[in-house]
Amino acid sequence: MRRALQLSSAGLPQLYVVTLADTPAWQLLHWYGFCDINSTWRQEYTWTNAVVHMPSTDPPTALQWAKRRGPGLHHGLLHSLFRKRQIKLFLPSTSQIRTIRENSPLPEGSQLLIPKQVSTTQHAVQPSTQKPDLTTPAALALSNQLRHSVLYQDDELLVINKPQDLAVQGGHKIKLSLDSIMQSALSPYNDDALRLVHRLDKDASGCLVIARTADSAAWLSQAFAQHSNAALYPASLHTVLCRCHSAA
Repeated sequence: MRRALQLSSAGLPQLYVVTLADTPAWQLLHWYGFCDINSTWRQEYTWTNAVVHMPSTDPPTALQWAKRRGPGLHHGLLHSLFRKRQIKLFLPSTSQIRTIRENSPLPEGSQLLIPKQVSTTQHAVQPSTQKPDLTTPAALALSNQLRHSVLYQDDELLVINKPQDLAVQGGHKIKLSLDSIMQSALSPYNDDALRLVHRLDKDASGCLVIARTADSAAWLSQAFAQHSNAALYPASLHTVLCRCHSAA
């Protein structure tokens, strides 16, 4: 328990009590003025970037921000950390650090704190053991084709003309796919990790949007999920179509 004195509105001293259950020792020291809370928590926790709210989108939840800006822990481990209340929320406006539920929306400017020991010992985004060989003639030719397929680019996204017969994502019996080769093929545009936000069928060619930042990936994914974008599929006809009327 923490006991402290404060003055009432009448100027008389009052004693109030704060429960300190599950409160780390360094936060107690900070309360009593013995240490800086930021420097102490940074020794034990990985701090994500400050939350940014994108226009016309919902605030990210704690789980979404941990996936997007965290140290790369897999979905199940993040669920476990939230369930055990090991992931914390820092509110810069009050310098308060508290627990957070995974489905809670995050205030703008806040930061998540993820235990460093978990981040280093149980880093769960394991590299694939069967990565494609990007030095083969086919991979080099595809990389060159992708570099010349960029139709538009700015600080947030790329638009490429996806070639026909190129799978967007890998799978059974797919040796080369866009997601396996785009980081190296589009490296001049790879300031941050490139992220896919939608797909086109393997047999289709056409415009495909690729996010250049985690924030643009969030609002682009939401735009595609809410169908706030329009898709146009032109077709080339090799014969004349006519409307046939059956006899009455």
